Amino acid sequence: MKVRINQSIKMEDVPNRIYDLLEVLREECDALSDISSDAVQTSRLDSKSATKYKLISETLGELKVILLEVGQSLEDVSAIIGGYINLLEKEDEKPNIIDDSDIEGPDVPEYNNPEAQ
Repeated sequence: MKVRINQSIKMEDVPNRIYDLLEVLREECDALSDISSDAVQTSRLDSKSATKYKLISETLGELKVILLEVGQSLEDVSAIIGGYINLLEKEDEKPNIIDDSDIEGPDVPEYNNPEAQ
């Protein structure tokens, strides 16, 4: 049984978290490749015994489990990347406002009172 855990992380840590999840996904895909290769090798055995086909059937069951894990990992990574893209796009949309309230400089009366000229 799997449970979904929501956690908050700093925005600057999101790319590293995405990288970690993609590494997990790659490992799951590697396992898929290894197990499917085992099934192919077993099928090439010169035998018509039930044991051979039971092994292949068990291997296919393992593949199904891993495929479900890969599917869930893809959904998780896709959702995180989608959310991160939304955040980045919102940041791009923010106007670049400069807070000049703390800037010090000489008083220029003609700018403060245009009639003084």
